[in-house]
Amino acid sequence: QIDSKKRVELDLLTHLTQRSNRVFMSAQTKAKELKNQLIDSEHLLHGLLADGEIYKLLTELKLQPSLLEEELNKIYRQENNAGIAQLSPRVKRIVDNSLVIARKLGFEFISPEHLLLALYEEGEGVGARILAKSGLKKEELNKKILGKKEDLEEGEKQTAVAKRSLVEQYTVDLTAKAAQGLLDPVVERSEVVERVIHILSRRMKNNPALVGEAGVGKTAIVEGLAERIVAHKVPEPLLNKRILSLDLMNVLAGASHRGEYEERMKDLIEEVKGSNGQIILFIDEIHNIIGAGGSEGSGDAANFIKPALSRGEIQLIGATTLTEYRKYIEKDAALERRFQPIVVPEPTEEQAIKMLKAIKNKYEAFHRVLIPDSAIEAAVKLSKRYIGDRFLPDKAVDLIDEAASAVRLPLISLPEEIQSIETRIKELNQEKAEAEKSGDKVKVRILNSRMADIQISLDEKKEEYNMRKGQTTTAVTVEIIKDIVARWTGIPVSKISGSEMEKLANLEKIMHERLIDQMTAVTSVAQAVRRGRAGLKSTQRPIGSFVFLGPTGVGKTELAKTLAEILFGQEEAMIRFDMTEYMEKHEVAKLLGAPPGYVGYEEGGKLTEAVRRRPYSVVLFDEVEKANADIFNILLQILDDGRLTDNKGHTISFKNTVVICTSNIGTKLIQDEMLKGGKVEIEEPPMLSTYTFSPRGREILTIGNKYFEKDGAVWKNMMLLDYFSGNQVEKVEIQPENSDIDKQIGFPTFGFDTHAISPQGVETITKGEQIFIRTATTAKVWKKQTLIEYFKDHVVINALPDAPEEQLPTGKLKTHAFSLDEKEIVTTGGRFWRRKGGTTNWETGILVEYFGQQKAEKGSLPLTHWDIHTFSPTGKEIIIVNDQIWFKEITETVWHGQLLKDYFGQNFPLEKETTEKQKIEEENDMKKYGNIKNKVMNELRKFFRPELINRFDEVIIFEPLKFIHMIEIVRLQLKGLTKLLEDQDIGFIYTDAAVKEIVRNGFDPIYGARPLRRAIQKLIENPISTLIIEGKVKPGSQISIDFDGTGFIFNIERMEAVSAQNNQNADVKKEFKCEKCANQFTTVIAANSTVVCSKCASKQLQEVKAEGKDMGNNKGDMGENEKKDEKIEMKEVEGAVGKDQTGKADGTERKLTN
Repeated sequence: QIDSKKRVELDLLTHLTQRSNRVFMSAQTKAKELKNQLIDSEHLLHGLLADGEIYKLLTELKLQPSLLEEELNKIYRQENNAGIAQLSPRVKRIVDNSLVIARKLGFEFISPEHLLLALYEEGEGVGARILAKSGLKKEELNKKILGKKEDLEEGEKQTAVAKRSLVEQYTVDLTAKAAQGLLDPVVERSEVVERVIHILSRRMKNNPALVGEAGVGKTAIVEGLAERIVAHKVPEPLLNKRILSLDLMNVLAGASHRGEYEERMKDLIEEVKGSNGQIILFIDEIHNIIGAGGSEGSGDAANFIKPALSRGEIQLIGATTLTEYRKYIEKDAALERRFQPIVVPEPTEEQAIKMLKAIKNKYEAFHRVLIPDSAIEAAVKLSKRYIGDRFLPDKAVDLIDEAASAVRLPLISLPEEIQSIETRIKELNQEKAEAEKSGDKVKVRILNSRMADIQISLDEKKEEYNMRKGQTTTAVTVEIIKDIVARWTGIPVSKISGSEMEKLANLEKIMHERLIDQMTAVTSVAQAVRRGRAGLKSTQRPIGSFVFLGPTGVGKTELAKTLAEILFGQEEAMIRFDMTEYMEKHEVAKLLGAPPGYVGYEEGGKLTEAVRRRPYSVVLFDEVEKANADIFNILLQILDDGRLTDNKGHTISFKNTVVICTSNIGTKLIQDEMLKGGKVEIEEPPMLSTYTFSPRGREILTIGNKYFEKDGAVWKNMMLLDYFSGNQVEKVEIQPENSDIDKQIGFPTFGFDTHAISPQGVETITKGEQIFIRTATTAKVWKKQTLIEYFKDHVVINALPDAPEEQLPTGKLKTHAFSLDEKEIVTTGGRFWRRKGGTTNWETGILVEYFGQQKAEKGSLPLTHWDIHTFSPTGKEIIIVNDQIWFKEITETVWHGQLLKDYFGQNFPLEKETTEKQKIEEENDMKKYGNIKNKVMNELRKFFRPELINRFDEVIIFEPLKFIHMIEIVRLQLKGLTKLLEDQDIGFIYTDAAVKEIVRNGFDPIYGARPLRRAIQKLIENPISTLIIEGKVKPGSQISIDFDGTGFIFNIERMEAVSAQNNQNADVKKEFKCEKCANQFTTVIAANSTVVCSKCASKQLQEVKAEGKDMGNNKGDMGENEKKDEKIEMKEVEGAVGKDQTGKADGTERKLTN
């Protein structure tokens, strides 16, 4: 048997003859044999061919049923469905049509002949295509099945048109439609239908008026009553009565002469009276009878209906909205007392789901798609939530209808391939017409032959397309429903798809992705929103209501935007009102709408209209203290009742909104408190200063003025002052006032720039231009020098002439390290210097040359600057930049990258120091701002009445932001700049050093985060825009920004190799041997220059080919004698640097100093 859950809305088993039942059983058997999920038209045709009478009928029509069966066998598809096959939407449509055909012929049951005719008329399915292909003609099939009855009916129909009464001309018989099965089934409205029946059965005032919002199903209730009358499920007084739907506009249409309309209405009422109570008139939008046809000297429709109603001569069912009922019907007391109003409420979600399930078969049959229950549930729930200005079930039905249409249309649209062939045929036809005009018969024959070939190809493709279209059945999915809702409302699909429960559970985490710090504010808002969503507060009040207080630029408005995006899918879901626009009393009235008679009445209220159109939103009243005091009366009503009534009487619900008021009240108190101790100092988070190893493998690091040493698994710490305890400097000099060197003992006890220990135990410390050296880690005496003294008589053998930046750094070192093979390496900015052992010859290069052919395991290598560089006793090389560490073993050529905290693991001193500092700062803040919060609340009470403050869920005071929070804010803002540059195909990366320098320039605790935007514009965006305008940055470039302690460095690299171009313009470095004095040396050959011996100035030189020299390979040894003056070949850096203000040669660097 066919699964009863998937029958069409009419019970098939009660409307099918026994033969038809056998047809469907045969069709289902075939579908089961093929393991098909759906019983489609091909299975139905198979079942019909198994019926003896149909077999005989087709034979009489000169068709061969065996050939039809062969065609079916060719197109059957084997599937893997193990369940019971269900009726496809196409077959449901065929059954619907067959019932109409049967009733047209006067039969109550569907026979196989009716199914065959409906199958043929369907036209798109495989079964219909096979019948049409076999040569079956519709006229012959009609004649065989209908006989002469159709001709007789046609004649009767023509006669009936001439004799049609006014009732038949201007009304639609709903009971007749119900008898034919043309009305949609009505469920979940039994109570309302019963009430209508009760009122119709009364002796007096037996005219029900259905009053409800548009789309709740008022007309459907009347159709449900018509179905009950046809099914004889009504009391005896209503049996055999007809419900006629009157369209007043049809009566008015064409009434051009005076009195013609009145005559029609009078005759119509008389006809209804003459039915002896067997007609019940139904007038949809009954308020239209007031004034319909009315003009000077004539009456409207109500004047004709009222006398008949008052005498009980006719019965009437009206339907209208509550607003129209009050506006028109209630004003006419004589008319109003004739009706008995019945309020039709909007169905609940559960009721609406059942309603849609009852009618889904109609939509499946019409669109030929499947509509699963999951799609219906999604349509109801999503329309209820996101489409606030319409009502169930109408909006959910529209959603299903449009979704089914969206699924079906792509399947039935003509493929582009067929369209292009048809276009080609049209072009050939035009060419043929021109050839015929010119008398070119040869071209005509050629074109005819070509068109015939193309036509054959077109027919084949159309046949293939029609067969595929007939076999295809798709389903409406939940995703498609969401997509349609997104089109209607503008809310992104991905946001609707997200689980709200998951979002609410992780609300704080999601909000902190956009909002930095303000833990108290974020937690308070998240908890209030969760309470509202969990149903632990009044369902009529807003989801949450808050007052945000605090200084400017700390994130009050940003939190509102963040909340709108998280809860309602997009930032545009925030409705913002700047209260400076409502400083006058009359301006506040604009929020609700101008009173009647005033300009702007028709526009409605700014607040009420905005919330009515977008009921799911965050309503922000920005700087509310600047508005007129009348605004507080509006806020009282919103926060207490969750609703407002606008100037037109519409009630607007705020129950799905979050109401936020921001204010700068108390800002001066906070600023005064912050400035009590004078200028606010910038407190940067702790940073790793140095990191090195002792020859025995002890790890040593410093953070500020603290020293940490790890021997085994435990870190021990002391102050730098204690580290130098018992030590002395050979000669203690008097230090200047601003010196970083301790005046008494002469050591840098406030922090190191670099700290390095050689494999032989020689320890060096630098601070500024000073360097401290001791011969062993146990020695007590340190030698103190300036860097100038340290590098005295040292030379950089490969430095270019007139390139001071390539000379040894004597002002300050950024890193200092000793490798296992006794190489000494120092860096500053983006350049390194290296020497072997105790020689005085150094080589230099930029950091990219240091790495040579070495690569990073993932990401990129640090090429702009290093913060720390060191070697372990086993030869592991380590580079640290900000919070990132790169390392490789001595035998490796690939660098591994990690975060510092992951590399060092648990008990990392930097993490501990940061946590302790934050804890101390939080304790100080609690003490500092604990008292001020009470003062701010006292200021708030001067502006807000106590009853208003009590209605807010929370009053939240935002705290000023700190340096560490500003760093995160800058990173967020730079993400926006990155996106803008990516839109121009320009890459953009930046270092932590650059970010911190931006914060240093733009950080102002008094004014919050807003100065950071200006700092980014000045320091980053302005130079980048200049580079773009000058053409030095083009699509395909990548800009990397760093800060080297003196200025920002803008490195421009090409994303594709440009080495060939660089080599044309680059200085060439070669090795030569002097034929006169045998001196062997390496030098740079500049353009248009002559090379001479560095020793005797001879021009008699011979070029020496370099063998296996690689600057990035730290394994090679540089001899003390033969290779003493040897220079290493430098690799060309990709990209070209623009000249800066100092006159630097073109290359990839652009340096701007503050």
